[in-house]
Amino acid sequence: MPAMGVPARKYLPLAEELNRKGFASALFEWRGIETSNVRASRKQNFGYNEILSHDLPEAIKQVRQIYPDNPIYILGHSLGGQLGLLFMCQMPDEFEGLVGVATGTPYFKGWSFPNNIGIFVFSKLARWISAGVGHFPGRKLRFAGREARQLIKDWSKTVSSGEYQVEGNSYQFEEICHQLHKQALMITVDDDILAPQQSAKNLGSKLSSSEVSYAHLMAADFESGITGHFNWMKEPQSVVQQISDWLK
Repeated sequence: MPAMGVPARKYLPLAEELNRKGFASALFEWRGIETSNVRASRKQNFGYNEILSHDLPEAIKQVRQIYPDNPIYILGHSLGGQLGLLFMCQMPDEFEGLVGVATGTPYFKGWSFPNNIGIFVFSKLARWISAGVGHFPGRKLRFAGREARQLIKDWSKTVSSGEYQVEGNSYQFEEICHQLHKQALMITVDDDILAPQQSAKNLGSKLSSSEVSYAHLMAADFESGITGHFNWMKEPQSVVQQISDWLK
């Protein structure tokens, strides 16, 4: 499951590396992004609930038709890790566990000063811009993609509160998370200003009854020596090695 606004095709190197290690994989495309047949607009609005209640169940249905007996793990990057956790809460019997890469709750207290103030203020601005324009013009603002205003509203609420209360969805995600007995791996990356280690720990702490492991990748773990929120996608070997070792 991709980061906000990132097309699924950007994760082909990751999928291919997983395949080389013997893991089947399926790439999920966000509603409103690239191959999706809808686009966010004033008339076309959607948020976390539509993805959790409609899109992801259909995706898992397709995966199950191809791999009826495989244990399934959700692998999520950034927002993909967050909604992956919520989806596991919603359909716990379908999944063995969760792998988060460069992900974490966007709760502003997961950042140190002054970045914590920055993300808090930006989340409010993004919400106001989305309401005014009818969608969030992420490409122009160099954050995410063309996003629906409800999705930005859902994201902004978690920035402020640190909790997941999905508008239009009756699941008590915070309560369910703490009751799950699953396996989870949270992989963080150096120089990641969008998902620092504390934000990953904040997300992992919601799985208080599960077994959560943490791994941190540094510049030496990548051939290019380049780290950050997105660069690992171009050379995912170290990430996949962590996943492979953890699963074994």
